[in-house]
Amino acid sequence: VLGYLVNVNTTRATVKITDLRHLAVTSVGRLVALDTIQDEWLIGRIESIREKEGAVDDKQFYLNIGFIGTFQLNRKKGTCRFSRAIINVANMGAKCYAMEDKKLSFFMGGISQGGTPKDLTLGKYVIDDSVTAYMDGNKLFQRHLALLGSTGSGKSWTIAALIEQI
Repeated sequence: VLGYLVNVNTTRATVKITDLRHLAVTSVGRLVALDTIQDEWLIGRIESIREKEGAVDDKQFYLNIGFIGTFQLNRKKGTCRFSRAIINVANMGAKCYAMEDKKLSFFMGGISQGGTPKDLTLGKYVIDDSVTAYMDGNKLFQRHLALLGSTGSGKSWTIAALIEQI
């Protein structure tokens, strides 16, 4: 547990970090998950980290989080689903978890159904390079595809790597 929810509205939340050792896995841009109801988590992105003014011995840090959607797990069907909608807002005191390692891999795999034969491996995530990024090849090439970037950014290399996997 990274911390607990201390402030919430319809689009943002504030989490108090309960153990300062967790600061090592918190940085702006990282993903977090907040408990809502059983098998459902509110997913957010850390927008800022602030320190509450106070005594040196009593440092308190808070994460300001912007919501990006809801992750739902259906244990009966063995499926998971991500929606950009905020289905249930977390309650005060809800646990907040850092999305790293296995948690991030499970979440990202649930979005892309990572690991199926039709998936293409894109590389590693910037926020956690231990997690592989997948993309459903059927959805990627379903209609139109645009790959944009400046000269030398790796557009041709990316297309060649994707074609090799098909």
